[in-house]
This record gives sequence, structure tokens and C-alpha cells, in this order.
Amino acid sequence: MIARISGVLLGLWLVVSVFMWPHTATQGANAALCGIACMALTTIGLYFDPARYICAALGAWVFLSTFLFASISRATVWNNALAGIAIFVTALLAAGPDETADHREAYGRA
Repeated sequence: MIARISGVLLGLWLVVSVFMWPHTATQGANAALCGIACMALTTIGLYFDPARYICAALGAWVFLSTFLFASISRATVWNNALAGIAIFVTALLAAGPDETADHREAYGRA
């Protein structure tokens, strides 16, 4: 469950970071949309296992897009690159719906 929470927080961080330091229009839109998608896919992954892998692909995209789009600030490059790696890793570490159901049964909660 920690990986799920981390995935949502990483998505939130991408959205918030758009307003913390300079981004180009393309980078800002990409970070905001990817952050929202990451939060949604992480949540959907609780019930639909393939969403985890889509979220991992999204993390790879965030990492690659860091170097494909022009940048204004080194902080933006480092932030997006590290966030992309973290999203990729947490998406692959997150438990699938079967394991989540086992936790619900064992502990009586999600």
C-alpha cells in the first residue's frame, strides 16, 4: 500500500512542481497532465492490474520527455527525471488487485 500512496503523492508532486519553478509551456503541460494521469492510474490500479503497467510506461515517458522537450531550468530537468524514475519503480512495486483483496480480507480494510 505504501507504493500506491507514493504513486499518488508523486503525481501530486508533478502537478505542484509546475508552479514552483520555470517550465516551458510544453514541459508544464506535460508535467501537469502526467501528474494527473499518474494519480488516476495509481488509484485505478487497486482494481485493474494493467493500470500499474500503464503507470510504469507513464513514468518512462516522464523521464524521456525531460530530455526531448526544451527546458528553461536545471531544476525542471532534475525534478522530472527523478519523478519519472520514481513513478516507474513505484508502479512496478505496487501490489495488484489480488494482493490488495488479501489485505482487505486479512485486516478488514483497504
